[in-house]
Amino acid sequence: MRTLFRALSLVALAATALAAKADTLDFTIAGEGNIYTFSLPSMVVPVDYDGNGVSFNTFAVVTENGLASPAPDQLTFYNDRLFAGLIIDSGSSVELDLVSFPLFSGSPGSPTLLTGVFPAENIVDEAPYTITAEPESTTPVPEPSGAVLLATGILALTGAARRRLLAR
Repeated sequence: MRTLFRALSLVALAATALAAKADTLDFTIAGEGNIYTFSLPSMVVPVDYDGNGVSFNTFAVVTENGLASPAPDQLTFYNDRLFAGLIIDSGSSVELDLVSFPLFSGSPGSPTLLTGVFPAENIVDEAPYTITAEPESTTPVPEPSGAVLLATGILALTGAARRRLLAR
């Protein structure tokens, strides 16, 4: 009975260690025939933020219709009593000022980005946009330590079973 418990414990431990979890969000912004994409960690570390608890800035490479910007763009997430949204400022080709529902929770000093689909509107021409934030779609990567632990446990169980058979 103890051997069965140990074997099941070993298998459960190995199964939990085989997949690594990513904490990255993929953003897709669609509107006016354009698609913008970028990725950020879900718990982003702001480059700077205002002391009033309204906005924070960070940087990411923004892809516009499949073409990546040559340098990281400044992203400003804001969230005050009247408006919330996102500003993408590259200083070159991509520049959007979108009003949306809040895209982050917590304080701008330590924000947590929210997931979901958010309707938005371009402030300049009031064109409709959609902001989609979803967890990065990656396949789980096996962790070598989990595989080694599983193999060691199987070898130990095989050795114990063999010893029992030889002892009889």
